[in-house]
Amino acid sequence: MRVIKNSFLRRAAEKLGYEGLEDVFVGPTAVAFSNEDVVAPARILANYAKDIEALEIKGGLIDGEVVSVDEINALSKLPNKEGMLSMLLSVLQAPVRNFAYAVNAVADSKEEGAA
Repeated sequence: MRVIKNSFLRRAAEKLGYEGLEDVFVGPTAVAFSNEDVVAPARILANYAKDIEALEIKGGLIDGEVVSVDEINALSKLPNKEGMLSMLLSVLQAPVRNFAYAVNAVADSKEEGAA
C-alpha cells in the first residue's frame, strides 16, 4: 500500500490509457497493490473500512479495467485463491464420487441378493 500524489496518479492513468479514474484521485488517496492475488487488497481494505470510518474505498483498477466500489465490495466477499481452487476441485470430483457410490450400491445389492 502506498500513498501517492493525485497528480502523479492522474498522469500515470492518462499515460496508460485508463479512463474513469479522474473522480477517484481526489482528496487523500492511498493505493493498494497485489501482484499475486487480485482479491486480497479488496478483502483487506473492505474489512478495515467496516471498522475505520476514515477509510473510504473510492474505486479500483483490476487487470487493466476500472472497477466501481460495488465491484470491489463484491470481490472482497469471494474466498481466496486456494479456497476457490478447493471449491473447483470439489465440484470436479463430485461426479466421479457419485458414480463410485452408485457402483458400490449396486455391488452391495447383488451381494445381498446372492446370499
